Amino acid sequence: MIFKLLILIISISCINSAALNTVSDDTLLDNIREHKYILILFAKKNCGQDCKYEQSVVALKEEFENTFNEAKILKVENSQLVRLYNPIKKEPALVFLRQGVPLIYDENDPDTADDIFNFFSEHRDPIVKELDDTNFEHLTQASTGSTTGDWFVQFYDNSCIDCQRLQAQWETVAAKLKIRMNVARVNRVTKGILTAKRFRVETSPVFILIRQGKFYRYNLKKYDIESFVGFASSWFKSVGAEKVKVPASEFDNLIDGIVSKLKTLPNIKELALNEYPIVFYSAAALIVIFVLLKLFKKGPKEVKTETKKEEKQAKKNVKKEK
Repeated sequence: MIFKLLILIISISCINSAALNTVSDDTLLDNIREHKYILILFAKKNCGQDCKYEQSVVALKEEFENTFNEAKILKVENSQLVRLYNPIKKEPALVFLRQGVPLIYDENDPDTADDIFNFFSEHRDPIVKELDDTNFEHLTQASTGSTTGDWFVQFYDNSCIDCQRLQAQWETVAAKLKIRMNVARVNRVTKGILTAKRFRVETSPVFILIRQGKFYRYNLKKYDIESFVGFASSWFKSVGAEKVKVPASEFDNLIDGIVSKLKTLPNIKELALNEYPIVFYSAAALIVIFVLLKLFKKGPKEVKTETKKEEKQAKKNVKKEK
């Protein structure tokens, strides 16, 4: 009897040690700030062992924590944060944070412990490259189509909510396309403003596939992993190709900058009337007085001189007639 009780106690302790640590959103945020690697299972409340990924994550827990130094595996139920990392599918979701950069485990992939562990261990570092005006052409060779392969690029800006929610999905797209092409981002309103202008990008998010000196626009409103990967793999062929322009010279950029500045300058007349009416009307009055003085400035000598010139001219005309 004592032996059976001992076995039961050991079994319960093993189960408890293997179970995932369920935390609140606040505790999760604290861990994100403190740890380099965190594997998060977003689940609905009380899903228990039947929750998708639960048993697989429990099975890989020890190997995962040994492989990734000081890694944490956490479970969050009914979290508000899931919309930030996986806005389309929501729970259940398995998200791997590497230095704060999220990567989603695609629900269409096998969900065994080995598959999940291999996927995350192969992508322990962020994959999406950050490009700007200074390195875009050098790295992509977009206008020549040589050496660096195809590029799938997202144009974003920091005020774009969709762009923020797409970070984890875009990382997952990069992971799935890693062998075939490069995946990158460009901030179109800060360090990538000239590149955005070059590709006629005026909103966010915008996605283009650059391939052999041409580019293809992703015009679908479906921002899911499967659609992005499908477009980059084959769907792009059904979209009209556009030729990539050669980067503008520094002189061209300087002229464009000057023209843009001039366009944004306020109307001087309206500014003067609205902000400095006394100065404006005083200046106008001085101009009128100056013109009047010019008109009536002619003195008696000038009048006499003009009269003599007219008399001489009249005498010459008389002589010619004779």
